[in-house]
Amino acid sequence: MDKIIWTEQLSVGNDAIDKDHQKIINLINTLIDYHNSSILSPNISDILYEIISYANHHLDFEETLLDELGYPELSLHKEQHKKYRESTIKITIEVSNIDDDVPDELLEFLKNWWVSHILEEDMKYKPFLQNKLK
Repeated sequence: MDKIIWTEQLSVGNDAIDKDHQKIINLINTLIDYHNSSILSPNISDILYEIISYANHHLDFEETLLDELGYPELSLHKEQHKKYRESTIKITIEVSNIDDDVPDELLEFLKNWWVSHILEEDMKYKPFLQNKLK
């Protein structure tokens, strides 16, 4: 499975948010490295825990920053984050009941959600951030 490659196209122009996104992408890429490992292995559990934990930290940070700056589309953005959290819990529970390699479904979900969220949803606030943080 192909890894996510960080490019400037994924940058929202804010160092803290970009660093968070890069860390999440690196964690997903690490999970891809372990694709042929058992989903029940300690390494996979640790990586999944870190992805979930760090993503929650990041989403909270992003929402707080946008709230403090008065981002007008914050409620819609928060709804996207809520759906991610719900989907992540659901898929993690589903895959925890199998004793097999890391499922493609999990990897595809994480890859697709983060890349599309950054490119579509986060890019909506990029001009707003750039204007507010001049």
